[in-house]
Amino acid sequence: MKATLRKACLVLVSLLAGTATATAEAPAAGAADYSPLERLLHADSERAGRSIAMNAAYTRQLDAFDELREKYPHDVVTAVDKCRFIDTFLYSEVYDLDYERLEADLDACKQDLADSFPRNAEVALYELEGLYGDEFFEAADQYAEDASSFWTVHQVARLYTALADNHSWNDDTEQAGKYALKALYFNPFSDVRLIAARHLADSGDQQEAVEVLLSSFDDENNQEEYRAVQKASLLFELEATDEALLQYDALRSSRDTPLGNLELASQLAQAGNVPLAREEFAAATEYQWLAPEAVAVWFDFELAGGSREHAEAAYQAYRDLGYRADPFARQRIRLSLAYPGAAWQWRDALGVLALIAAMGFCVAVPAVLIGPVHHRGLVRWQTGALHWEHTDWHLAHAWYAMAAWLLGELVLSVIFFGDVPGFVATAGAPFTEAAPGRSEKPSVAFRQCRF
Repeated sequence: MKATLRKACLVLVSLLAGTATATAEAPAAGAADYSPLERLLHADSERAGRSIAMNAAYTRQLDAFDELREKYPHDVVTAVDKCRFIDTFLYSEVYDLDYERLEADLDACKQDLADSFPRNAEVALYELEGLYGDEFFEAADQYAEDASSFWTVHQVARLYTALADNHSWNDDTEQAGKYALKALYFNPFSDVRLIAARHLADSGDQQEAVEVLLSSFDDENNQEEYRAVQKASLLFELEATDEALLQYDALRSSRDTPLGNLELASQLAQAGNVPLAREEFAAATEYQWLAPEAVAVWFDFELAGGSREHAEAAYQAYRDLGYRADPFARQRIRLSLAYPGAAWQWRDALGVLALIAAMGFCVAVPAVLIGPVHHRGLVRWQTGALHWEHTDWHLAHAWYAMAAWLLGELVLSVIFFGDVPGFVATAGAPFTEAAPGRSEKPSVAFRQCRF
């Protein structure tokens, strides 16, 4: 009966796609003929039409489930699939659905499950799907006794899979790993191989962890790209480099572009596959949320063991992020120190000019304190109220000392620690803001990069 639920979901998806297309195309047909008010009314009428169509589709499919329930009253799978279908509509976030009706239908469906199939494994597993945290673990403990006595091995495996997933979400890796291994014992196709392998690796059994990852018992879920990426990454961590590269090659063969995964890029570089690593680094910089960190790791890699040309390209990726990505030219100075012959671009000079301006600011700030003292002393000396005596220490020396202290903080903060001094940030200089989205701490991938 799973096919029935899939068919119902396809109806929902196709209807959503159809109404979205209609919404996108309809205003364009006569956009010039509508006033703003008419366009608003037109959108409201289309929205109302979508609402009617969605509710009608829901009613038709629910009636189809009801017919199946009447025809096969003891079919628990159909009864559970009906509730899952209502769940799909209820949490689809589609506008203008009759949510009160959906909630009432879902309550009635769950009550039907409780009345018709008490202590049934499929019903219990369905109920667990909607629980999280302590509620989930309390319910799972209640079902554990029935699972050991009355459930099939595949149903027990699904229970252990759910337990492994929930413990993993709670960062309890030890318990997650134990339940993952139990799930694989009852059903080798259970979708917990990554959790189990991570647990084995943490326990020091790397060889068995690799065997778990490379098992021939792989279902279609484990072939999804994000799972395959995690699998390849974990294989790299387990030092199964050849197997990890095979997994990576399989991923790349299924697409025309690099994955843009920063962790994989770092691991490829560690494995010595520099050309592929560079492709992944460059692809990672195209993701806005990841670009600052990806550029930082890529640039450090090129400085440590790359070439001048690639280091220049990595730095220009810094500049592509905007002026604030390297406001005081710290990275440009590092590039010049590593490769004195590195070519300069006009925009590279902005950071250098900002650094010079900041240094000038450090020299000028002491005048705010020294100037009034000097002026007051000069006035008193001219009026005879102050008698000057020769000394080796003058206000100029205090100026030099304060300026040296401020310049030292600037140099240490910007050049060595990559930060902006507090006194500069307080001054409100526009060049003190960090690059948008830049992480304050190095990423795990960065800390693991040792080339």
